[in-house]
Amino acid sequence: MSHDKEKKGSSSETNASVNNISVTNRQLNVRPFQINENRTETASGWEKWLRNIERQFRYFGITDPEMKKDGLIIYGGQIIADLEDTLLDATGDEAAEDAYAQLIIKLNKHFLPKKNKDFARFQFGNLKQNHSESLVRYYTRIREIAKKCSFSNESEAIRDHLIKTMTNNVVRIKAIRKNWTLDQILEEAELDEETRTQAKEMEKKVNSDETIKQVQNYQQQRPSSQIFREQSTSSTREKTTNPCNCCGYDRAHKQCPAMGSLCNA
Repeated sequence: MSHDKEKKGSSSETNASVNNISVTNRQLNVRPFQINENRTETASGWEKWLRNIERQFRYFGITDPEMKKDGLIIYGGQIIADLEDTLLDATGDEAAEDAYAQLIIKLNKHFLPKKNKDFARFQFGNLKQNHSESLVRYYTRIREIAKKCSFSNESEAIRDHLIKTMTNNVVRIKAIRKNWTLDQILEEAELDEETRTQAKEMEKKVNSDETIKQVQNYQQQRPSSQIFREQSTSSTREKTTNPCNCCGYDRAHKQCPAMGSLCNA
C-alpha cells in the first residue's frame, strides 16, 4: 500500500510539474507597439494592438491583473514601459480599479483623442454602402463610427441607418414590413448575398454548357456539300505552283531569277 501511495504521490508531483511548465512557457505573439506620426493613425493602431494582446490574454487564460499589467509592459516595448513610468497615476474612482485597468486608463487617455460626438454623428449620417460591399462589411464600418457617437441605443441607430442606406432593396422591404431587429437584417442579408452568388455560378455553368451544345449541333448539321467545298478550298491552297520553264523552281513566272537574262548556253 505504501508503495502505491508513493507512486500516486510521484504521479501528482509530475502532473503539477507539467502544469507549471505549461503555464511558465506561455509566450504571446505580440510585436512592440509603434507610434505613428499621425495622431489619428496612432490612436487606431493602439486600439488594434490592445485588442490583440487582450485576445491572447484570454486565450492563454491570463486573468491576474498584475500579470496582465506586466505582460502589457513587457510586450508593449520601451514606449509603453516609459509611459507607465511617466504618466500620472489614476485618481478618484479610477484609483479603485485593479493595476491592469489603471494602466489601460492612463494609456487610453494618452493615445486616444477626446471623442467629438457631433462630428462622429455627422460622419455616421453620411455613411453609404458601396456598390460591391457586402452588408456585413458595411455594418462593420457603421459600427466603428457609431462607437464614437454616444447613442442612447446604438443597435437601434445602426439598424435604422442600415435600412435607409443599404443597396439591397429586397432585404430593406422585408425589414420594414416585418420590423426586423439588427441581427435579423444581417442574417437575411448574408443569406441573400450567398444565394445570389450561387445562382450566378449556376448561370455561368448553364450558359457555358449551352454554348458548347450549340457549336456541336452546328457542326453536326452542316450539309456535306459545304464540308466538301471547305476541304476542296483547303486542298487548293496547299497545292504547289507548276515548275518554272526557265529556272526549274516552283515559283510564279514573274518571280523567276532568270527572267530578262540572256542564255549563255
